[in-house]
Amino acid sequence: MNIKIPEYIRDGIYKYKYILLMCAAGILLVLLSGIGEVKTTSDNENRLDTEYDVTEIEKAAESIFSKIEGVGKVDVKITVKSGYEAVYAYDTSQDCTNSDGGFSASADKEMVIVSSGGQNKPITVKIKNPEYMGAVIVCEGGDNSKIKLQLTQAMKSLTGISADNIVVAKMK
Repeated sequence: MNIKIPEYIRDGIYKYKYILLMCAAGILLVLLSGIGEVKTTSDNENRLDTEYDVTEIEKAAESIFSKIEGVGKVDVKITVKSGYEAVYAYDTSQDCTNSDGGFSASADKEMVIVSSGGQNKPITVKIKNPEYMGAVIVCEGGDNSKIKLQLTQAMKSLTGISADNIVVAKMK
């Protein structure tokens, strides 16, 4: 079976072969861009069932810091930029059409939901930990520069807050 392609089509393909190749590469990139895509939730979207309670880590920090020599009585306050954040799985489908010399592409995203025990729940890909903004540590030994350094490093290790966002002060 030998299919004969008209001369004007062969000439057009030969003349525009690089443009057609670039269009094919673009279509391929659009099709592959949605593979394995996940969407993170914002503060207004699907929240976790349990809100993050910063008092637990404050109490743990107070307990740890009070054991450091020279610190004495200590009080810790931490500000939180964002609590726990869930990343949910999404199923993406893409459609590309080429008609009448025009190209159009569309993509649909749908959250993957499973039924378990009569409840529909989205599949969680991962959960991001809380992000801290800053901390204030007030303690009896807060006027000692060695104690300030130790507490700043300890808070940085515990929460990941940068040293310039941690304040250590002497308790009155």
